[in-house]
Amino acid sequence: MKREWIRLAAELRASDESVGKPVDRLWQEFCALEPKPRPRAAPWRLMLAGAVLTLCILAVLLPVLRRAPAIERPWRQVPIGATLRPDRAQPFHLSPSNRLVAESGARLVREDGPSEGMNARLLSGKILIENRDPAAKNRIQCGPYLLREIGTRYRVDCREEGFSVSVEDGRVELSRPGERILLTAGERLDRLWQAPTPAPSNRARAPAASHTQEGVSGQAPIADWEGTDLGYRHRLIGRRHEWTSGDSRRGALDLPLDDPLVWARAAGPWAVFYMGGDHLLLSTGTAVHRLLSGLLTAPSVFAEEAGLWFLNSRGEFILVEASGAEAHREKILSGNLWEGVRLDAARVALPGATAEWVVYSLPRRRVLARHALAEPANGPLRLRDGKVLIPTAGGTVLAEP
Repeated sequence: MKREWIRLAAELRASDESVGKPVDRLWQEFCALEPKPRPRAAPWRLMLAGAVLTLCILAVLLPVLRRAPAIERPWRQVPIGATLRPDRAQPFHLSPSNRLVAESGARLVREDGPSEGMNARLLSGKILIENRDPAAKNRIQCGPYLLREIGTRYRVDCREEGFSVSVEDGRVELSRPGERILLTAGERLDRLWQAPTPAPSNRARAPAASHTQEGVSGQAPIADWEGTDLGYRHRLIGRRHEWTSGDSRRGALDLPLDDPLVWARAAGPWAVFYMGGDHLLLSTGTAVHRLLSGLLTAPSVFAEEAGLWFLNSRGEFILVEASGAEAHREKILSGNLWEGVRLDAARVALPGATAEWVVYSLPRRRVLARHALAEPANGPLRLRDGKVLIPTAGGTVLAEP
């Protein structure tokens, strides 16, 4: 177009000078209207702006991506001997009802063992076990302790100075040579690998509380324990038993614990501590009694106004008063392998070693009903929506009490 203007202006100037001058002026004004090219931004400025924008997007997305759960992995695909170090919560599953979640920073080694359960050694960090499969038996090694459970949910925290186990549902057994501990729902155990050395003090120590029971010896390696029942909260710290009630009453007592604690139970205002053999202590926070009634290792303990009911391994249901005196003994089962459950304030359900379970009335002191099972129970009973869940080898049975 510019060439055409130049040619046209030349022709007009040649033909008539009076016409050529206005054309030149018009051409100059037209050229002044043409847009001038803008200076292009330097490439490094564009690169810097892109980098800043990318960092802002990553700053927003990274926390969201880290919180997102990792894809659940089949446990059988983890090589035996492999060490797992997840950088975020990593779930594993052996079956839809048997899961293990290793939290961020945990160190876990898969070990060889029975195929019906997950076998691992926890070196450090926290894991969550949720097993609703009655046929599955997981085995978790933490330090010298082997944790075995069935039909349960619990957490393990392994640290450099010790470990802790808290049970949310079901039952967990901890064992090592010469020691066996049973924990049930709502209980927690804390154990140090090595007891800390107390700092020296120039102040004179108060004399230790005296006990009339025989056989009191030096400090035994007792694990800390905590349990709740019927509004009462019990704690065992070393050898000291502390309790609090819902109406803010409290008490404390030093116990004559001579041997390692095998299991402990909270039962209303009482706490029961078992050290193996026939040694069993009943503590009310203000008094302690040593019971030698052949109670053995049966974990079923129920509080009642008259006292405490115990089910021993011979299937005998025993009522012991708060004073430590036996008030009632009745054989109701042909042996008992697992723990019973409280149905309400007056009734309890108890599984037998044979294919049966019974409903027992505490205040009436008699069996109300017997129910047959196709297979014997192989785990502790649980209560859900007023119904009794009974784990068996063939699956969980949902029964009406």
